[in-house]
Amino acid sequence: MLNLSDGELPKSIHFGITYGGVVTTHGRVFTFGANNCSQLGQPHSELAESVQPLLIDFPATSDDDRFIEHISCSKGEFHNHTLALTRSGKIWVFGDNYKAKLGTGVDADCNTPTLLPELCPGDPVVQVAAGGIHSAALTRSGAVYTWGCGSDGRLGHPECKGHRYLYKEEVPRRVDGIKQVTQLVCCYYSCLAISTAPNK
Repeated sequence: MLNLSDGELPKSIHFGITYGGVVTTHGRVFTFGANNCSQLGQPHSELAESVQPLLIDFPATSDDDRFIEHISCSKGEFHNHTLALTRSGKIWVFGDNYKAKLGTGVDADCNTPTLLPELCPGDPVVQVAAGGIHSAALTRSGAVYTWGCGSDGRLGHPECKGHRYLYKEEVPRRVDGIKQVTQLVCCYYSCLAISTAPNK
């Protein structure tokens, strides 16, 4: 059961294979399920799982950076990670950093939430999507950024050719050749986007 304050209600839920999370109307996040990769965002690295929803502490100095609008749980059984989108249009990441899918630029997992630098100042993120071993984000202008494992072209960058198992992006990178995107989703092996740009 969620430990909600007065007037606070569940707003949205998101599930991976072994864990999930709830975002409330007060911008708080509760996670539950498996925590084998620290995907619950809790400071206790020895916590294997939790059947009770646990409140995540986002260590931000700004209320807008602490208020969460949406979360996305990774799509695989292993190497789990979580993305959380703030009201200010920034991204918190935590969990397993396999293939650099957290986008921190540092070769280390994150037991607790880490705030990524702004992808493009003045163009806030409006949607995040966690794949299996990659991640993606959509900005207000309709630009798409991807990072993590680039095998099989799942990031949308041409460098993947000839590097099926080794190519990765360690920090978010804008995908060239796609614009005016209105919706973005990820599965384990790919990203899909809806664009309103006319065909040429």
